[in-house]
Amino acid sequence: MVITMKALKQIVNTDRSYLLELYTAEYGWYMLPCWHAIDNRCACPKGADCTAKAKHPRLYSGQTGASNDHNQILEWHTQFPTCNWGVVHDKSNMVAVDNDPRNGGNETVWDLEKKYGPLPPTKTQLTGGGGWHKLYTLSAKCRRIVSTLGPGIDVKHHGYSIIAPSNHTSGGSYRWDMEAPSYLVEAPEYLYARPQNTSTTFSQLRVIPAGERDNTLTSVAGSLRGHGCGAVEILTSLTAINEARCTPELPKADLARIANSVQRYPSNVKPKIQWGRLSEVPVETVKWLWPCRIPFGMLTVFEGDPGLGKSMVTMDLVARVTSGSPMPFSDVVPVAPMNAMIVNCEDGMSNTVRPRLEAMGGDCARVVYAKTKVTPIAFPENLGELEAAIVENEVKLLVIDPWTAFLGQGINMNNDASLREILTPLSAIAERTSCAIILVRHLNKDTKQNSMYRGSGSIATTAAARCGIAIIKDPEDDTARLIAAVKNNLAKPQPTSRFVLTEGAWPTIDWTGEVETTADQAYAGGANVEKPTVYAAKYISHNINETYSCVKITAEVDTGPHVFYGYCSSPAGLKRVHFALKALGCNKPKLDWQNGIFELNGLGDREAKATLNWNAKHENFEIGYFYEVGK
Repeated sequence: MVITMKALKQIVNTDRSYLLELYTAEYGWYMLPCWHAIDNRCACPKGADCTAKAKHPRLYSGQTGASNDHNQILEWHTQFPTCNWGVVHDKSNMVAVDNDPRNGGNETVWDLEKKYGPLPPTKTQLTGGGGWHKLYTLSAKCRRIVSTLGPGIDVKHHGYSIIAPSNHTSGGSYRWDMEAPSYLVEAPEYLYARPQNTSTTFSQLRVIPAGERDNTLTSVAGSLRGHGCGAVEILTSLTAINEARCTPELPKADLARIANSVQRYPSNVKPKIQWGRLSEVPVETVKWLWPCRIPFGMLTVFEGDPGLGKSMVTMDLVARVTSGSPMPFSDVVPVAPMNAMIVNCEDGMSNTVRPRLEAMGGDCARVVYAKTKVTPIAFPENLGELEAAIVENEVKLLVIDPWTAFLGQGINMNNDASLREILTPLSAIAERTSCAIILVRHLNKDTKQNSMYRGSGSIATTAAARCGIAIIKDPEDDTARLIAAVKNNLAKPQPTSRFVLTEGAWPTIDWTGEVETTADQAYAGGANVEKPTVYAAKYISHNINETYSCVKITAEVDTGPHVFYGYCSSPAGLKRVHFALKALGCNKPKLDWQNGIFELNGLGDREAKATLNWNAKHENFEIGYFYEVGK
């Protein structure tokens, strides 16, 4: 079979699998997936407003995440099948001479050829904007490279270049010049900068020994942060210093740890606050995934104890979204099936999630999942990749279960400011992509708290979410579960929904109706929980055991003298008993240390009310509070 030159050009410039294997296996280049162009704009969320259209990396780590591992390249190729590709120059030991004829590049080339002769023939790429890139190898890595040769001619060594198969916002494509050599030659001498008369070069600076690497690089990172540098810029600088001065080099993971840790501190360079008039803000109607329960473009928190069916409910929602089915107790039918994404580290995809979703009628072809057991995910480090995946796959429902399992290093789930380092950009991602994001979390152990405070970790999660939903065991039926509103900033809280799990190898959810029980009532044991009894009591005597932080009060009630016991969890709680006694009128209690008895002075015959709760465990009444009702 004879392959024509036209067919060969087609293969060389469009066959992505062939090119990517050539770049890594033959040349050993470090490759980087980048955003591509769509309709003369960037495919990233910024679209036409992007300042680096179809040229900036898709990876959150930027060009530092470039790789020459063919398996990694293929994984990116599968994840981003239409992306542009960049080659990182310094890691690939190359330099690119970039000719932009729109800015006088051709004229500069003519002047250079008059002075030095023609540029050495080498592997050449024709750019989408009508220019070209000539790629050269470097034999002297320690020598400096000039940054420009004149108007329209840039020399790139520390950055990266977009290469075939990639497209350009002008509508053109990057392609290899089939008339040029297929190999790279040594860069001409005039690309190297002349040595400067400095007393100390970078490579001659003091070596940083093993015991000082972490502290020294952290100090450098802090200085860079103070001048307004972000995590990517800090990491790039630390990498250069690490390679040139650290002996041995600090692992790359430690450099990323330092950069991400330091960038959380405030910069001395304060951003300028932008102000606007509220009248200029366009009015938008809230769009709902589940009417008045789960909004598009915002965060919703799902919380409940383990084993109550949080993941079952979220999978039921994913099945409805991907199959185009209406939400429970809703007559609103979706326009069409939508895509969903699952970020889960507890359930197996093959033995739990997929069979469960298929049993519920979901379309698994519309579900994207993160391979968390292959490549760990951490936020905020991987938020950029998360947003890219949402945009690439047109995801409209994202479930992160449990979301606290993906907190990055240095994030404290109990600290409001720390959690908002993730919640704030995550909310922005939801808004930019119009994706409904569900954060699943467990409950804390404080059963006496209001439902608003039952979620584990800081209240920041509940505060950042526009809607909060609790999944609670039905106090009237151990086999049923309730879905109750905890908060709703966008609409009137909806009635509590009730569901049970069906029988079978893979149970599904059977929505049985709506009940009047609220989240607080369900946590307390039901809507018909017996309220504390209020007694009208006449004080007789009392004593306090400080060792066990309890109080015994004898009072006259309708049935005669009765003894009430109250327990305090700490000495601070015991002080509250003192206050309660003062409310009864004992302003100067006298303590008999030998007998542990308080004598009440001046109480007389005044009566008081006490709120009392029956404690089945101790078989006594617990005193809630006292207050005076008269004489």
